[in-house]
Amino acid sequence: MDAYGTAKNELGDVYVLLSFSQLTGVTSAKIQYSTDKQTWQDAELDSPITSTTDQVNAKLPSFASGTYYFRMIVDGGQRAGVSNITSKDIE
Repeated sequence: MDAYGTAKNELGDVYVLLSFSQLTGVTSAKIQYSTDKQTWQDAELDSPITSTTDQVNAKLPSFASGTYYFRMIVDGGQRAGVSNITSKDIE
């Protein structure tokens, strides 16, 4: 998984574009974020992750800044388990 661009709206909402390989056979998947790689929170996504999804926008807390870490938790399929961790600096 890779973290690409960020976007902020006038309300202070912060979104990060995450890209990954399609998850053939997935039964469920979620994205989590952290600021310390110890405590993880489920991210709100702009669309559900399915076997044909290869990118999503993850919403962070309003006015988020600093370095955020992301990982994916996958159930089912050949990529079941916890993904690699990627990061994105939010300005």
